[in-house]
Amino acid sequence: MALQDMLRDNTKKVFSTMLNLNLEEIEENPDIIDTDEHWLEGSLFFGGSILGDFRIQIREGYSKKIASIMLGLDTIDIKSENEVHDVIKEIANMIGGNLRTQLSASGIQCDISPPKVVRRQNLNHNIPSGGNS
Repeated sequence: MALQDMLRDNTKKVFSTMLNLNLEEIEENPDIIDTDEHWLEGSLFFGGSILGDFRIQIREGYSKKIASIMLGLDTIDIKSENEVHDVIKEIANMIGGNLRTQLSASGIQCDISPPKVVRRQNLNHNIPSGGNS
């Protein structure tokens, strides 16, 4: 299975299982544009036979909704930005951890770093065209 397929499937699985949200894959969408919105970016680094990083970017407002689902709270009950950041880090960790497990099972030695989260603004969300590898 191609790396892109593993990432897509792991992301869909985590969102479906942990958040009861079904993600829909899009090819290219001109409606996805840069805005002045803030985004939370959860990321982790892969080391070993494979080097690279994994990043998931979620609109800050939607991140709070995701945190409320995962924590079983109403959004108004989330008092700390750290709670939202912890959820985004956990989602990145679950997706990246699943990928690491798949890679290790296929004989590729790889480790992942602890996840981190960064608040960003004006991200470029052009969906890159690419091959299937």
